[in-house]
Amino acid sequence: MDHFRFEARQGQRVVIECCAERIDSRLRAVLELFDSTGRRLAVNRGYFGIDPLIDLRVPADGLYVVKIQDLISSGSAEHSYRLDIDTGPRVAFSVPSVIARGKASRVTLYGWNLPQASGVTPPRSPDALERLEVEIPASLAEPVWPLPVRLQPAQAVLQGASFPFHLPGSPTPVLIGVTDVPVVLDSDDNHSPASALEIAVPCEVSGQLIAGDERDWYAISARRGEVFFIEALGQRLPSPVDLQISVLDAPGQLELLQFSDEVRNIGGTFPTSHLDPAGRWVCPAEGRY
Repeated sequence: MDHFRFEARQGQRVVIECCAERIDSRLRAVLELFDSTGRRLAVNRGYFGIDPLIDLRVPADGLYVVKIQDLISSGSAEHSYRLDIDTGPRVAFSVPSVIARGKASRVTLYGWNLPQASGVTPPRSPDALERLEVEIPASLAEPVWPLPVRLQPAQAVLQGASFPFHLPGSPTPVLIGVTDVPVVLDSDDNHSPASALEIAVPCEVSGQLIAGDERDWYAISARRGEVFFIEALGQRLPSPVDLQISVLDAPGQLELLQFSDEVRNIGGTFPTSHLDPAGRWVCPAEGRY
């Protein structure tokens, strides 16, 4: 168990992040945070994949201690890690997560300690992520390769389809996708078949499941024999979701098809399996789905 002590002031927002899996380490890190009396304030064992992060609004001036250890108390020379303890700006993700290639776009960044400039929305609670709207110039909206972050084999689809955006002062970039088809933003009220958001195919949808039991609905018009390829990116963004996609009839009552985890590995042992749904659907009859 490694311990690190730091001093912080009341009201500061301290973000403690451990990189292990993302730097090819064998460590399954667990982070714990204690105050000067030894009282545990927070614990985390997975935020970005299995790499942990603790976000603390400092309750009082004083010394604080971070403890890091392996989940099953194993260790070796390959159990390396990088630990960041920071009060500067840090971006977790963007909405939308994909924009049109070669076109200027406005996106909302979510994160911690974002600069208080125009476009900042105050968090709803001390633990909520802050939001900052930024303009992405057309010159940046082009795919970049190689990307300055480690990718899992299942994220091979991001090659040639994303770019890193650096918020000034932030130590790590956020990946934003680029696409040649129209981008549709999720609606606030498409949570039932009756209020399904009408979309034209082909397109890419950028959405969020805010509530724990939230379901987002989209409606398309299709012709008999038309072939659709439907794929969602959640875990591969990365996002802490395990998505599922269903194709239903117009009233939203009869389920025709369901896509869930992609368990196949390309080339046999090459580990491309993931928790994101993907599949092919052939429309059985002209209508709305």
